[in-house]
Amino acid sequence: MKKSISQGYLRYVFLAFILGILISFGHVVNSYYKTINDFVEIIDMRNENITYGFLYDLIMINIPYIVFHIFFGTYIYRRFCSASIYFFVRNVNRVKWFLSEIFKLYIYAVMYCLFYVMGNCFLPVFSFRYGVRSGLLFEVIMYVVITSLYLLVTALAINVLAVLFDSNLAFVICQFVYCFFLTFYLWPGTYHYDNELEAIDPDYMWMIKCNPFSYIVFYYRKTMMDYVTSIMLYVCMLFIIILAGMYIVKRHNFIVSNQEYE
Repeated sequence: MKKSISQGYLRYVFLAFILGILISFGHVVNSYYKTINDFVEIIDMRNENITYGFLYDLIMINIPYIVFHIFFGTYIYRRFCSASIYFFVRNVNRVKWFLSEIFKLYIYAVMYCLFYVMGNCFLPVFSFRYGVRSGLLFEVIMYVVITSLYLLVTALAINVLAVLFDSNLAFVICQFVYCFFLTFYLWPGTYHYDNELEAIDPDYMWMIKCNPFSYIVFYYRKTMMDYVTSIMLYVCMLFIIILAGMYIVKRHNFIVSNQEYE
């Protein structure tokens, strides 16, 4: 059973490679892009302006993340539903099991980001038309580290909510929150942009700084401290969700949640 589950989820990881190719396909013919770095900067949103005019681009770039939520948002929850009555009779340490599943989910998130980057760079590399600027490896590492944490936080939130409610409602709730923060992210750039400063009015920068979504947008990651801030934010969010999940795992009767996958 474990083998079939792993193979099934690995297929979803490989899907990130295909999505990466599709995201980069339209940009390969664009003469604006000169280096492989430029393609990495597409998916890390380093050059994305913060206005509603760029909403389509932001949504397209984030589609692979939504796909990850669809397939991995029930990764732990499915285990609850399919094996809880047998597993927890033998292993009463639910917290230890829960933490091990979180670790597996994080491995999938890291692999997903790596395959997404490789897919995004596949056509540019094999077209032999693009050079490489310095700093490419650092960009890729920071992208994988920060984005994998973001995916882990959001997917784990869906899993925890799915235990309390059901997987469909949990997914809808989390995507609604995502859309809210995306809209909140674009608001100051659209209505509070200072043309003289060529930046958002400083009085409204708090709308960016308090928005969790903005911390995966590398448009705002200029220094090493900015990267560390993004990592620490998602680690803190992850810690809170893990604590909530541990509480639920220890006290929830999983057998009553089994109806969705029976």
